[in-house]
Formats: sequence, structure tokens, C-alpha cells
Amino acid sequence: MIEKRAVSLFFTFFLVFPAFFAFAQEESPNPDEIPIESNWPELMPNLYSQGDKLFTIAGGALFPMLFLYENAEPYTGNINIGGTGYLGFSYFLGPNLFVGAEIGGMFAQTLMMNLIYIIPIGVKIGYQFLAGPFGLPLEFPLSVLVGAAPTKYLDRDYLGMILKPQAGAFWRFHADWSAGINLGWWWVPQWPKNHPEFNRYGNFLELTLAVRYHL
Repeated sequence: MIEKRAVSLFFTFFLVFPAFFAFAQEESPNPDEIPIESNWPELMPNLYSQGDKLFTIAGGALFPMLFLYENAEPYTGNINIGGTGYLGFSYFLGPNLFVGAEIGGMFAQTLMMNLIYIIPIGVKIGYQFLAGPFGLPLEFPLSVLVGAAPTKYLDRDYLGMILKPQAGAFWRFHADWSAGINLGWWWVPQWPKNHPEFNRYGNFLELTLAVRYHL
């Protein structure tokens, strides 16, 4: 009888102890092990370096926003919503900073059913932020363009200037291509020679869809 009990206790100990030991190993952390947490999802590698280039083509709408006299008094303009587009080139000086050039155009109809044309040509400087929310490689360029803005309305021509700050958001869907949207503000002054009383300041909102080729 005693031998049977001894045998039973032996087999019980043999079966239970390994399970208890394995459970203790899972529950008790090893003091010699250092927990490692990966920050890889939070890292965003530099996608650009000095010498990288971008070619951009964009098209969309131009909304007349605000027209001012020389004394900053607003007046009602006679220009309707028009179309706009441009070709752009950017050269990166580093991972984020870039310079470039742009040539574009706009056309719009006036209330009298006439057409006005403006062809901006200028240089720009900008800074691009990179982000990856939801696993998407997104790029957010900010830039300022300054240049000339030849204008034609009926038989009248005027060579003025343009200042255009711009912000964009692009999705890098391919190593060589990205697509997105731009929002820009056109500040287009007109200063007729020897007639400061006719000075005018036009402000337009540009909304375009764009595709960029990465070289």
C-alpha cells in the first residue's frame, strides 16, 4: 500500500512540476534581458538629397478674391473664375530645402464677356516636410515664387510682377511619381507708369491638381 502511494506521488510530481516550472518561466522576467522597443514605424527616412530634381505639371481653377485701390480700399472686380496651369522645376539643396523656376498661365472672362490673360514667370524657394501617417508616404512642400506677370486684356498689355506663396500635399505612390493638390495665393499689383492714381492690387486663390516626376 505504501509502495503504491509512493509511486502515485512520484508520477504526480513528475507530471505537475514541469508544467509549474514552464509557467514560472513565462511569468517571471529574466533580469538579464533588456526589453527592446522598436521605433521603426516612427522613423521617416530622407527621400531627397542634394541634386535631386522635380518636374511638375499642374492645372486647376483661379478664384478672384480681393481687389484694392492704392489706398487699400477694396472694390468690386469684374473678373470671373478662370482656369490656370503651370510647369515647374525644383532642385533640392538638401533633404528639405529646394529652389526652382515656374512658368504658367491663367485666363478668365470678365463681366463684359472679354478675356484677360496673365502669364507668370518666376523663381521660387521652398521647404518640404515629410510625413507618413497611416503608412502613406506624404510630402508637404511650402514655397514662395516671385517673378514677372505679363498681362493682356483686349488691346492693352502690361508687364507687372507676381508674388505667390504656395502650399501642397503630395502622395509618393511610386519611386518616380507623386500626385497631389496645391493651394496658392496670387498677389498681382499693377503700377501704371506716371499714374499712381490708377494703381491696383489683385488677389487670386489658386487651386490645382498636380503630378510630379522625380529625377
